[in-house]
Amino acid sequence: YPTAQILDEAGIPLILVGKAEGVTNGGILGRITEVSEHFVTLEVAANVAIRVQRLQVAQLMPKGTLKTS
Repeated sequence: YPTAQILDEAGIPLILVGKAEGVTNGGILGRITEVSEHFVTLEVAANVAIRVQRLQVAQLMPKGTLKTS
């Protein structure tokens, strides 16, 4: 990803909301749908979303990773 992106405090590029996927420290993979002050919402299945602390997002994954796993 380009380095000129605006990052939130957890290092999540805000431009990736809805366009990328992330993995939590617990191993849960989901599409990033919302980033708030303290939480990230991950869509882990159709109509199933979870909220985790932003610092618990361990790694950003390329779009499409969720479909291939």
